[in-house]
Amino acid sequence: MQLLYFVPSQNFESVKNALLKDDKVSRMSILFRAATSFGKKESGSYIALSGLDDAAEKAKTIIGEQGNLVEGKEREDVLSRIRMEEEATEQGFGSIFG
Repeated sequence: MQLLYFVPSQNFESVKNALLKDDKVSRMSILFRAATSFGKKESGSYIALSGLDDAAEKAKTIIGEQGNLVEGKEREDVLSRIRMEEEATEQGFGSIFG
């Protein structure tokens, strides 16, 4: 399951720490990105989580009202840009270690 949340700046550190401290959730792939780098005017961060359904449900509980689940076009745009960044990084490492 893949989730994308927007977490306002004032909640970010507590959400990040809670996600990373939880045994199940910390095993997920978790990416933190500044929302402003995606053109969002509101101050905060995107948190992209990917993993097993039970861990994703636990992440939803941890984040709760401190963040907003991102859906629709915004979700697709942000996840697409994250994938493009990861692919570019992988290509860069490929040329280094070729």
